[in-house]
Amino acid sequence: MVENKNTGKLYKVLMILMVVGSIAAMLKLIFVGFCQDEEYQIVMAYRRAMGDVMFKTMWEPHQMSSFFNAPLIKLFMMLSGGTDGLVIFLRICGTLFHIGVTVFVNRVLKNFFDKKESFLITLVYFNISVGLFATAEYSNLLFWCMSLTVGLMILAFRRKEEGKSFLLYLVLSGITFSLAVLAFPMMVILAPFIAICVVKAFDKKRILAFMALSVPCVLMGSFYVGYHILEAGSATFFKSITKITSGDPTHLVQEGDYWISKIMPVIKDTLLFGGIGLAIILIVFAGFRFLKKDDKNSLTEIFGLSLCISMVLTAGYWFVFKTGYECGQIYIPVLFITLLIINLKREKKHRFYINLILTVAFFAIISGEMLSNMEFNMKFPHGAYLIPAFLAVLLKDSQDSHDKKREAFATGILIFVCFFFIFAKGFMLRTGIGPNNITCVRNVTRTGPAKGIFTDYMGAFIMDADYAEWKDHVNEGDKVLIVTNTLQSNVLISYMYENVTISHYSMLNPFAYNEMLLEYWKEYPERYPDVIVCDCWYGDLLLDKDSWIYNYIENEFAYTNVTDGKYLRYYRR
Repeated sequence: MVENKNTGKLYKVLMILMVVGSIAAMLKLIFVGFCQDEEYQIVMAYRRAMGDVMFKTMWEPHQMSSFFNAPLIKLFMMLSGGTDGLVIFLRICGTLFHIGVTVFVNRVLKNFFDKKESFLITLVYFNISVGLFATAEYSNLLFWCMSLTVGLMILAFRRKEEGKSFLLYLVLSGITFSLAVLAFPMMVILAPFIAICVVKAFDKKRILAFMALSVPCVLMGSFYVGYHILEAGSATFFKSITKITSGDPTHLVQEGDYWISKIMPVIKDTLLFGGIGLAIILIVFAGFRFLKKDDKNSLTEIFGLSLCISMVLTAGYWFVFKTGYECGQIYIPVLFITLLIINLKREKKHRFYINLILTVAFFAIISGEMLSNMEFNMKFPHGAYLIPAFLAVLLKDSQDSHDKKREAFATGILIFVCFFFIFAKGFMLRTGIGPNNITCVRNVTRTGPAKGIFTDYMGAFIMDADYAEWKDHVNEGDKVLIVTNTLQSNVLISYMYENVTISHYSMLNPFAYNEMLLEYWKEYPERYPDVIVCDCWYGDLLLDKDSWIYNYIENEFAYTNVTDGKYLRYYRR
């Protein structure tokens, strides 16, 4: 990294600002915002911690990702005697794990760069957040575990190139890949492509490398699945698989028109955002040629500037359309295009690194879309592996040029990207309330599992009001079904206010109230609800009167008492 006296001082000031900003963004992620996507995964892990049996009483598509949070919830409840403040505890634990993975990423980068350069790319990685969550929910677990997997495989390949032993790194990468699949089972489709990357990269030792990677992965996955087959019973386990794949019509793989409904939005967003990304690159390329006709411009310089422009446009998209962080990340398609082009110009023996990261990013996005009810472009953040990969390529190419101006340009790009992610992580919120950024924060939750979290005024107010009245209407040991049709409602967390039995088969989509509930209660009659809790607004029921669940409550549930709280209605039989 090129420095003179003046630039050295500027770099130090910028580095201080980036470190302080990174800490502030980290604290914001721990203490600010609480949305339904985080809520349902915490409640899912909670029901596992409270004794629900996976693949038996839980028909949750993401239940395997509870392996991280469920033990932590047990520990917290054992130490505190309740759930008040649990969410912040889980966020702190997730943040500590993220820091640990970041330290490992820095260790990998030090094999290619000096201390300052590796630290700068590491700082960018630290500020990347796939879902804008601090908790170890499935998207974070997938990102962290695949970061470990890719990093270990890169170290293994580098050691092979140096003639050193590499088997331990591949064994460990097999273990971390199995954890990634547990976090998000659809990522199993990546396995053969990872194997192809390894077989092609390790030449004469390909069989040994393949075995070192695959055997621990298969053994660990088999042990985990085998344990749950024994716990649930083989017949129940496989029967539950069919229930999981049909229980939530908004998220899960189905037949018929499902594939058309999935493929068309993918094509639309790919053409739209990919076209925008390609247009940005072509415009920057034309600008470079116009301004420097006789210069042999580096493609990485052009792509670096294209990345910065796409990030500015992404921020503009967030503000103009008032969307949340997960929407319209134009820079991800830009990175796909740039890394594909860059890799074509690489020597064959050096293509392993980028091939591996492109493959991981592609399947992370695609697998996320297969089990999602969100627009395809909202899955772009799952391709975040591309960001540090491109920055490493940009910096390496500038160093190899031995051109001080190009090195300074590359450093400037890295600093800009780092500040962008500090802004995104520290200022933006997920799609939900108002402008979807921290300017909507007006209140703090004072009670319950979300205690201490700053949110919009009504969000915290409603959670505190629900908590205050819950024990007046729900008794310990009750079997409870919560019915919500409000997208931004945090009602599901009410399951954690008292020691109750959850009467729903899945927390993934609280809008899935249909005949599948009858099948669940027939299978497990001991979970038939004593109390059904619905959204209301000072006595005005927020439930579609043409819906299946409303008709069931009114005609089949046989309730004997109805009471209204401020924001919840309680039907008790």
